[in-house]
Amino acid sequence: MSDLWLAVHLPQLPLDSLMRGRHHHGPLAIYDHQGPQQWIHSANPAARHVAIEPGMRVTAALGVCHELELLPREPVRERAALAGIADWSFQFSDRIALSPPHTVLLEIGGSLRLFGGHSRLCAAVANGMSELGYRSHLATAPTPLGAELLAWAGKPATAFDRIQLTRLLHPLPLTTLPLAPLALERLAALGLVNLGDCLRLPRNGLTRRFGTELLLILDRAFGHIDDPRPRHVPPARFEHTLWLPSAATAATALQFAAQRLLLELTGFLRGRGAGVTAITLHLHHARASQETLQLTLVAPSRDQAHLLTLLKERLEHHTLAAAVEGLTLLAEQIAPLSQQDQALFQTVETETPGWQRWLERLTAHLGCQAVYSPALVADHRPLRAWCPLPPNPTATTPPAALPTGHRPVWLLRPNTPSPPLEQGIGLANVALLQPPERIESGWWDGDEQRGEWRVVATTNGIHGWIYQPDQGPAQGVGLFG
Repeated sequence: MSDLWLAVHLPQLPLDSLMRGRHHHGPLAIYDHQGPQQWIHSANPAARHVAIEPGMRVTAALGVCHELELLPREPVRERAALAGIADWSFQFSDRIALSPPHTVLLEIGGSLRLFGGHSRLCAAVANGMSELGYRSHLATAPTPLGAELLAWAGKPATAFDRIQLTRLLHPLPLTTLPLAPLALERLAALGLVNLGDCLRLPRNGLTRRFGTELLLILDRAFGHIDDPRPRHVPPARFEHTLWLPSAATAATALQFAAQRLLLELTGFLRGRGAGVTAITLHLHHARASQETLQLTLVAPSRDQAHLLTLLKERLEHHTLAAAVEGLTLLAEQIAPLSQQDQALFQTVETETPGWQRWLERLTAHLGCQAVYSPALVADHRPLRAWCPLPPNPTATTPPAALPTGHRPVWLLRPNTPSPPLEQGIGLANVALLQPPERIESGWWDGDEQRGEWRVVATTNGIHGWIYQPDQGPAQGVGLFG
């Protein structure tokens, strides 16, 4: 099958990479430096509505709109955002290439049948870009540079073969070519307007005037020569950071930014056919301090809605130590999902059993240390006859009750003095149900017990255990039945 490239061009990446962490409705612009001057690089719709346009000097823009919020351009953040989009895109293709500063390329020829055709695949990519907070222009062509040029032009375009590609590329303005401004000015001085005008000139003449660069670009775009692109290799773990344009003082205000980080994570996991068993959210404060929220899952999952529910549950019950300036979502415990879980149109119910989802929500609400499964221990002492373990991640059904026999299900108020035996445990008169159990154990670990454990029953039907040591008062230690 011949190659078919989808170019995802991000015309507002400098602005989107800074603003995708929050809603902003007022006029805002990104400025850049050109020598000693500061110029408007990009502006949001509210700023454009009051006549703030790219290329304006910052001083002039502030004169037009005193309420204009200005943020400096951050190329490092833009490069990280572009790499994050590439990681997310692996759910649609295993051949991804970066074309800095604003484009990601996907080879989709082998993916069309999996996603129901070209239109559906492109719609899924476009919707995903919008949900992640990026404005995008998409174009498809049999050559990567041809797709790039069509996407840079800003109009949806699709060329499935070179004949269609040639027809679409010819009318594109020369400003879409990745050439230096001086070279573009020289081309315009010759009266050339579009790519078709260049192709009508003799190749030797173009080479003498502009060197080999122009012809190489045109030949790669039209498919006359190969245009190999280095593959983007996704990292072994997921670690993405989203900085907020302004500090957040309430944990609930972080949900919007956290949701977009989760969208990136779930796309990353789909590309790997995997899920996570734990995620960590680092909250960055001023002066490099941070606090950490941990979420643990019973079974591997990549269900976006479920992960978001758990994260919201955790944030709603968390009090921030200080204002938050950014978030980092980290996922290191990545595990493959079963073939059933890797279905293209996965449902919530089939990915993880309902009881496990309930357990994960309970853990997110109470914390990892508060939820556990009891396990029996080979020890005669009742207080040491069980231990807490993390919930079993491989179980498909809820854990069964421990085979405790005549012993209590759990122990209450251990080692607390009990009233006289005839008064039971303060409830009513009690009766001894079976002969006392004599236990002498623990001399080797410093918790020696010498005494009798007695099973008693109250008149209102409650059974309990009372421990009568050889020395000292009786202790009410458990209820059951």
